[in-house]
Amino acid sequence: MRLAPGTIAMVLALFCAPVLAQTAPATQVAGPLVTLDFPADGIELKTLADIVSKQLKIPILYDESINAKKVTIRVPRQVPESSLLGILESALHLKQMALIDADQPGWKQIVPATNVAGGPKAPPVVKFVPLHQADAKAVASSISTMLTNRDQAAGAAAGASGVFIDADERLNEVAVVAPANRIDEVTSLIEAMDRTPVQQTVVYRLKLITPERLDRLVRNLLGPTGEKQYQGTADRESQSLVVSAAPAVHQRIAHLLVDLDAPVAESQSPMRFYKLKNTKAADLLATISGLQGEGGIESFHAETDGGVEQINGPTPTSPAAETTHTPETSPPPPQPTRLTPAPPALTTPSPSNPAASSMTGTLAARQAPYGAPTPAGVTSVQTRNATVTADINTNTIIVIAPPAVQQMYAELIHRLDERRPQVQIECTIVTLDTTDGFSLGVDIAKLGGFGDSQLLTFTSFGVSKVDPATGRLTPIAAPGGTAALLSTDIADIVLHALATNTHARLVSAPQLLVNDNGRGTLKSVAQEPYAQILDSSSVQAITSFGGNAEAGTTITVEPHISADDYLQLSYSIELSSFTGRGTNNLPPPAQTNSVDSTVTIPDGYTIVVGGLSVKNLRETLDTLPFIQQIPIINLLFSSRTKDTKDTTLFIFIRPRILRDDKFEDLKYISERSGDRAGIPPSHPQSEPIPIR
Repeated sequence: MRLAPGTIAMVLALFCAPVLAQTAPATQVAGPLVTLDFPADGIELKTLADIVSKQLKIPILYDESINAKKVTIRVPRQVPESSLLGILESALHLKQMALIDADQPGWKQIVPATNVAGGPKAPPVVKFVPLHQADAKAVASSISTMLTNRDQAAGAAAGASGVFIDADERLNEVAVVAPANRIDEVTSLIEAMDRTPVQQTVVYRLKLITPERLDRLVRNLLGPTGEKQYQGTADRESQSLVVSAAPAVHQRIAHLLVDLDAPVAESQSPMRFYKLKNTKAADLLATISGLQGEGGIESFHAETDGGVEQINGPTPTSPAAETTHTPETSPPPPQPTRLTPAPPALTTPSPSNPAASSMTGTLAARQAPYGAPTPAGVTSVQTRNATVTADINTNTIIVIAPPAVQQMYAELIHRLDERRPQVQIECTIVTLDTTDGFSLGVDIAKLGGFGDSQLLTFTSFGVSKVDPATGRLTPIAAPGGTAALLSTDIADIVLHALATNTHARLVSAPQLLVNDNGRGTLKSVAQEPYAQILDSSSVQAITSFGGNAEAGTTITVEPHISADDYLQLSYSIELSSFTGRGTNNLPPPAQTNSVDSTVTIPDGYTIVVGGLSVKNLRETLDTLPFIQQIPIINLLFSSRTKDTKDTTLFIFIRPRILRDDKFEDLKYISERSGDRAGIPPSHPQSEPIPIR
């Protein structure tokens, strides 16, 4: 872009004072770069002096004479840090001020220009040199390097020549600001470099890499300057790339093809298969899906030099590394530092924390997942750099990604596919049942009457049988004690008494083998079928099978192994039993006792659960009306039953962690249980053979 007249005047002013003070800005981009980003309405000289003083660490003295003086500075590109002092001198010159050495060594002082001996020199000349063949940016960089090297060889400071060179890439021109006695010399050098480079046309017949990919890589490597140095055409039919370029470009293409157009090693293949040993492919894929961010899990990788694949040119270990540097392969300039007037300081990223700049992007990736949420039954996950899918039939995870991303997925899959320890759960259920019963019954019968009429009176509570003809009682044989008084004159009396006492102890010891973080269920139930009525409106109701009522033992456990072999155990135990038989097509009544809890215990310890005690007291009295209210007499005309039942439930749970990789601990437990059951071992026994 051609500079405006006002800008030319500013450039002239910027370079007059540095020539006087022999501290002109360097002609070469040396040291850190800074960006001059000042307000549009100008910056005060005092603020500019403070910024330069703090950045260059040079003490500067000034008085109130520089107050309320502003200058407008427009620099559309980065400038070397070493040129800040010259820019300050140029700005002071615009306001008839000057920067001189103070009496204190190493200090500077701002004074009016009238106090400085001597007068200003002739202003520099500005000239634009159009180029027809060469690239303006490359020519400007080369000329600047040549002038700086010559100044240093002559023993002068860098930039002492007072020459400033910049490139206008839009018009392909070189802008030169130099003293009048040197403008012709610099112009001649620029015109001498404006030559047509030697072009060679080569057809590259490719085997593996596509011509479009090679063309794209070369253009990216050459950058903006490649438009004049490189021309390529892809031929898909012959899998070829026709290139017209300079010999140096052809040499770089040849180095690229050595690595790119060759069979890919297994370690560099973009597709890999991970056969899982201990984890289901669907479960592992669901875990990977939950970790995906905006750019996949590869977006969380630390941005270090070791994690970036370099393809900008031959590596130092390759034979092509012994070539000379060209302008395209020269080291890039340092990153610029942005200058702002408020506060008057320079903000420079800290090199000690390179990952800090990517922290914000990492957090954003976690908060904004890439694409729609993945369902639980997902069989494929796609990110910007990788595709991950699960083959359920072979329990395999397939990853298609670049080698650097493959390494991240390989480490993740290896960590998630570790064999989890198993937990042996021994659950002992003990039921204690104590029953005490007492029953007492009395039957009385008497045959009497008036004249020809007979009157038979008797009580019946199930301890005797009465003869209607004679009115005599016959005792019934039943457990317990029976006493009978058979008298025709008085009455027949039969008394039966029974006392019972029962102690029962029921022990069941089921065992479960469960993976860490897995769930195991043991169920032993009895089923009682019942019917259901389908249609009751007809004469005969229509019924069918209604289902099965279940009662028994159900145990569910879920162990979680924590640090130091502690177990967080979630368990659910349900014990149920039928208490009667079903009637009228209804399920039988049942009683259910259940325990649910979560505990943390050491490996191998036993916990006691339950201690549920139920005490049932039942008293039954069968007697005659009104007689029951008469003491003592009511004992002769009644049947009494008293039952007391105490039931106590204890549950003992003992988990043991099995960690042996060869399952030796599981084999030992299985053999011991097999010996108790009389089952021979499943593996052959080694026995000594006599030698004869």
